[in-house]
Amino acid sequence: MGLVGLSNVVSQEGLKNNIKSNVIAPIALTRMTTGIMDNLGLKLDPEYVTSMVVYLASDAAAAITGRVFGVHGNQMFEYKMVQTPGVTKDGIEPWTQEEISARWDDKAERVVFERQEPPAKPAEPEKHHISSLL
Repeated sequence: MGLVGLSNVVSQEGLKNNIKSNVIAPIALTRMTTGIMDNLGLKLDPEYVTSMVVYLASDAAAAITGRVFGVHGNQMFEYKMVQTPGVTKDGIEPWTQEEISARWDDKAERVVFERQEPPAKPAEPEKHHISSLL
């Protein structure tokens, strides 16, 4: 995420000087991944990533900046980060480990910070003026 943050800053700060910045997050078979992904049976040579690099450096991609792309063999896509509605702790004290732990969802293996709404109140019966009922 550090590289994504750096790229976002460069993409914003660089606008005034026509500097573009994007991130490519590839999956490729390289010397570093030898023995790790050999059994995938996919064509993941680095050449598959090269086309995206060349495209992003071209005039055709002049308007593209501040984005994150994935290249997995013949599949290309854009990563997007979304922010959940979250929850704000009342008061000025920071969250404690216990409070965070209470929000942990063991089944999903993630912290659940979605807002927890109170149960809905039962609907009140409609009130009519007596004259409307006659």
